[in-house]
Amino acid sequence: MLFNKIENKFIFIYTYLFKISKANVIAIIDNKPIRIKSFNNYMYLLDNVLKEKRLYIFIYPLLGCFTITGYDLTHQFFVKKKFILKKQIEILANKTKLNIINIK
Repeated sequence: MLFNKIENKFIFIYTYLFKISKANVIAIIDNKPIRIKSFNNYMYLLDNVLKEKRLYIFIYPLLGCFTITGYDLTHQFFVKKKFILKKQIEILANKTKLNIINIK
């Protein structure tokens, strides 16, 4: 139950990123880029990566950021020169009571 509760907090942040990226997301799986076709496709991949042992990279070209996402509930967010986006991620993490080590 605790894992699902924490997982849902991350899903909240990833859903927000999908929406503000205007559904322009690319997943890198097994070194192959896959353009996300729909929100359902995005959620399916996200659900898989949160339960599997391999890492996925989600690229949000319009936002200038990417994430490294994995099953162990440690997620990395890399944001290029978008102070506002960094602040939004921090606000969302604080709102969901997730801990941030560093946003790069």
